[in-house]
Amino acid sequence: MVDFSRKPSLLGFIWAATIVLSPLLPWTHAVPALEGSVLHEHIHHAGLLEAHVLGGIAMLVLGAAGLFIGWTRRAFRHHRKVGYS
Repeated sequence: MVDFSRKPSLLGFIWAATIVLSPLLPWTHAVPALEGSVLHEHIHHAGLLEAHVLGGIAMLVLGAAGLFIGWTRRAFRHHRKVGYS
């Protein structure tokens, strides 16, 4: 297990990589699903697909917010609420 308290540069690298790579997933999967280019494959469950995509986007945003709050200790009183969301 990596001790992040002794490796601030490693934690910073992981954080930067997460920020840079996170937009790729919605761009390659969520955008085609929401704009309808893959709708023909999911015509019988399009509503569930849209709910799944929107839930995934919310998870990515809230997860990043929770990590940011926990790491920086800014507005830490909201950390648990964001995590439960």
